[in-house]
Order: sequence, then structure tokens, then C-alpha cells
Amino acid sequence: MKLSQSININLKFLHLSGVLLLQDIDQNLNFSFNVVYVFPKEENPNYGIYGNGKYPEFEESLKNFAQLFSRHKNEDETNFGIEFHLEKYHSNDSSEIIFSEPIINSEFKLLFIYRIDSHQYAYFKKYELSTSRDNSIISAVINKFYDNLIELQKEDLYEINTKILLRHYSKDVVNEASKSFITNLILDLQRDSDSIDMNSIDYLSNFCDDIDKISELNYEKKEVKGKIVISAYQYPKTEKIVSFNEPPTLQNHRLLRKLLEGTSPNNDLILEKGKIVGYSHSSTNNFFKIDFMQPNTWSLSDANRIIAIYKSGKLALSQFKKIDDYFIENLKKNLNQFSESNLDLLSDTAKSLITSKHGSILIIHKNAREESLRLKKDCVKVEPFVLTPSLAKNLSSIDGAILIDPKCICYAFGVILDGNTIGTSNLERGSRFNSSQRYILNRRELKENVFAIVTSDDGNFDIL
Repeated sequence: MKLSQSININLKFLHLSGVLLLQDIDQNLNFSFNVVYVFPKEENPNYGIYGNGKYPEFEESLKNFAQLFSRHKNEDETNFGIEFHLEKYHSNDSSEIIFSEPIINSEFKLLFIYRIDSHQYAYFKKYELSTSRDNSIISAVINKFYDNLIELQKEDLYEINTKILLRHYSKDVVNEASKSFITNLILDLQRDSDSIDMNSIDYLSNFCDDIDKISELNYEKKEVKGKIVISAYQYPKTEKIVSFNEPPTLQNHRLLRKLLEGTSPNNDLILEKGKIVGYSHSSTNNFFKIDFMQPNTWSLSDANRIIAIYKSGKLALSQFKKIDDYFIENLKKNLNQFSESNLDLLSDTAKSLITSKHGSILIIHKNAREESLRLKKDCVKVEPFVLTPSLAKNLSSIDGAILIDPKCICYAFGVILDGNTIGTSNLERGSRFNSSQRYILNRRELKENVFAIVTSDDGNFDIL
């Protein structure tokens, strides 16, 4: 077997790891991951790419780049080629391009490239930190992954540590990188204007693990609840309504769990220089907060914009997609096909379904009245009524889809969706997803204006 054939087997696994990496952050991300490779020692230099076909034009340009890559004599030449060749994609507002340092040795050349939808990428808010090169969770994860790949220069590629071939590898990278970023962010917030107090570093060095442990604790059989506001030197000082004489650190898990019982929708605990110093009036203005959402689950937000959510110690943004800005944007894009709609009510209704404890299908059809007549033998047809979030949650417990128009007027529920068999069924997804996809594709073939919001039991959703 040629060396290139042996290495290519491992590159396929590396490519899979790179794809799984961002899916572990958020399954709804629109992105591609590409590996450009060159084997210069062979008689006719062997070169090409691994990709997932997400952006065909972009991948075709990378194939052309691979040919140029095979001719580059040194790293400077390669870096110039990268900048020149990818400049037009960097200037494209629709995508964010992030590429690794080139990996070059006597046997192979490698380059790893992510292309991510720029709107979704922008959801991961950026922070300029004094303690880290990373400016967001997604950049921290990608940089960590690239750092690991650069280690390939220190060993033969076909002897890569086996963990990189295993499913848990990408999850480990996501959690390690995201928690490191969160800790650095908190340290930066808690510092004085020009320095970080050494005691604060000690108190906050295991920030995420400490919050994880607090989220696991009950108090007198009551589940965890409450919020901690994080003071930041850049913002006005948090006003205390109660001050503690001996403020505890985050390592005092049981005491902090007890103190959370003193919080309410109007009162929060205060974290200042690594210690819990008292209670304050709750505010949404320019404050970072820890919110204990439910047992074993907490979030970090900035003025109500979610930065991260952890469940049982693992990053869990995918399980709480309801908070994603691009959910609303995706909803708006789908509603653009209708001349009139009720975005606010539809958004609230969809969110109520996402947070319910069972899956659901919401069909939004321009001519919902006529569609309910067509399907009258396969649904519970009703006199039109406004579908509110609470009604939607109740009706979704009945098998079948809910049929509404763009103004959130309901015409039927318990709808059995029809549609011809299609060749794009996803066997990894359940019948709810596949029947909805089949129905939507068939109705669109008939030029009907329709889309669906499909939710699952674990809080995931798809807009079809």
C-alpha cells in the first residue's frame, strides 16, 4: 500500500472529526469542513480535498488551490497563496472562512478549512480578552482543534492517537475549549481596570466545574434555581441590597446552593473578584449572569444574550436552540413567502412547542383553510381560532400535526400528513421529521407556499 493510501484512510477520519466538532456545538449550524492534502514525494504529486459538498463552488476552488499547494516551495509561499486564493470568500458577507496553519513536512502537506454561515457565526458573540487569543466559543473550539492537528507534524500521520478516530474526541475538544474560553472571559470581567488579582485567579480557575457542581445540588429536597450576576470593571458597580461580612468563594458549593434560596425574579447573588459578596436587585442591563435553569443545567448570558449553556457538565446549545438569534431569522425568511403574517405570535407559539416535553409538527400553509378541507378525513377539523402558545402546547400532545396559516389561525390538528415517498429520507431521524419533510417537498412541487416547524422531545427543532 502506498503511503498516500494509508494516510488517506486517516484523513477521512480527521475530516469526520472536524464535521462532528461543530455539530457538537450546534446541530443547526450551516458549515463545511475541508481538508486539502498533497503528497509531493510521489512521481506525479497526489493532491485533492475532502469535503461534504455543502459549497460546491468553494470546494472546486479548493481543488484548484490544492494543485497550487503542491507546487509551493515553502510556508511563506503557501500563506500568500491562501490569502490570495481565499480573499474573495473572506470578502463575501455570507460566509466566515477559518483556516489552519499549513502542516508541511517531507511526506505530506495539509490545510484544514472551515466555512461557516456568517449570520450564525455572528451569534457567538465576540469578546476581546486580555488573557486569550480566542474571542468566542466557536473560535476557541476551532483553534483548539487546529492546535491538536498541528501536533501531527510531530508524528507519522498514520500513527495518530486513536482517540481522534473515536466519537468522544470531538465532544472532549468542545468541552475543554469552551470551558477554557468561559473561564478566561470571567477572569477578564472580574479583573481591575489594568490587572487581574491573583486571588481572583485562584478562586475562578475552576469556574465552570464549580458552577456544574452547584447546579447538581438540592436544598431541603428543592431543585436548584436562581441567578448570579457577575460584576465587571467595565460596567457600573453592582449595587448591593445585602452585603456578606465573609463572602464565600465558588468552591463552597453547598453554602452557595443554600444562598441561592435567597434569590428571586427580583434579586440575584453577586460575584465580585471571585467571591459571592451579597444580593442585588435583578437587572437585564449590561450584566453578565449565571442562570440555574433546571437541575444540572446552567447558562451564561450577556444582557440576556446567551453565551453558553451546560447540561451535566457538557456544552448543550443544541438542546436549547430556542435561544438562537438565527431561529427568529430563519422564521422570518420562511415567512417572507407570505404577503401577511404574525411573526410575534408565531414565534412565541413555536417556542412553546420547542420547550414542551414532547415532539410536535406545526404546518404553516398560505391556504390552510383549503388544505384542511383536502385533509378533512385525516385530521380533527375545527372552526378557525387563534392558536396561542398555551393551546399549541396542549394540542401538540395529540398525535399528528397542527395546521395554521401565517397569521397563526388554526384550521385543524391531529393531521396525518400525506406525500409520496422521496429518496432523501434520513433514517437517523424519526418518523415525525421524515413525514414532515415528505409532505413539505410534495406540496412545494405543487407550487404551494408552506413550511413546517418540527420539534423533538429533547428540545431540538428543524424548520423545513
